Amino acid sequence: MSDRLRGKDWLSFGLKTLGEEGFTALKADRMARALNVSRGSFYWHFKNLRHFHEALLDHWKTTTTDIIIDDIDTRSDTALRTLIGEAFNADRKLERAIRAWATETEWVGERVASLDKRRITFIEKLLEAQGIAQNAIPVRATVLYWAYLGGALVQHTRLPDGQLDALVDMMLGK
Repeated sequence: MSDRLRGKDWLSFGLKTLGEEGFTALKADRMARALNVSRGSFYWHFKNLRHFHEALLDHWKTTTTDIIIDDIDTRSDTALRTLIGEAFNADRKLERAIRAWATETEWVGERVASLDKRRITFIEKLLEAQGIAQNAIPVRATVLYWAYLGGALVQHTRLPDGQLDALVDMMLGK
């Protein structure tokens, strides 16, 4: 790689490193060696490791949540099915790594909890658009999200497409 890495290059590499090696591998010198650049390249973009970690979590939030939420048409009858299909079929090793980091570092846990709330709120919005009774929405949204997280923790196991559809149908009361 070139010595002229952009901050976004570092963040993308950081997410890859986090997903493959865990949060303890998120060190400037270790990543710089892997990228074949000097640590100065890292510190050109990030004032310190904490700044990088914060930017990395922002990048994770953007790429795994914000973009997806922005792309899903909440008025569509298939919005919930689309979200569940994308979420459950994605590679979730990064999700596991972030959550492991969150159990070890309080401020990371707070950021993850905030994102969890945002994701559940979005699922609630999709359920509301499908006409689910208001009193049932929070429970159904939470159960769907827990199913996603549980699936992320069980490596190398996926629900067949028909079972994903059955899960959505069940949450929609069909």
